[in-house]
Amino acid sequence: MAWSGNKNEDEGQRSRRGYHHGNLREALIQAALELIGTKGTGGFTFAEAARSAGVSAAAPYRHFRDRDELLADVARQGFERFETIRNARHCGLTQANSAEAAA
Repeated sequence: MAWSGNKNEDEGQRSRRGYHHGNLREALIQAALELIGTKGTGGFTFAEAARSAGVSAAAPYRHFRDRDELLADVARQGFERFETIRNARHCGLTQANSAEAAA
């Protein structure tokens, strides 16, 4: 429901005023990675990850059930990156092997 004025204008303003952080999930993952780098996986709290991302201690709960779920997502992304690198290297080796066989 619009509070006043043009309904479309109010909806546009609401979306601009909406959640301001952008991609909080990704910001929290990056904050957790930095904290893991300095303190280790057990050396920080969920609230510290939130502070490091520049948000309130309650904000991470919009995306993660708890710190363990945040760490699981960090690990998942790490494995995805590893797989991407491994596949790229494997493709490069396969192409190199094919070029050698053709020569």
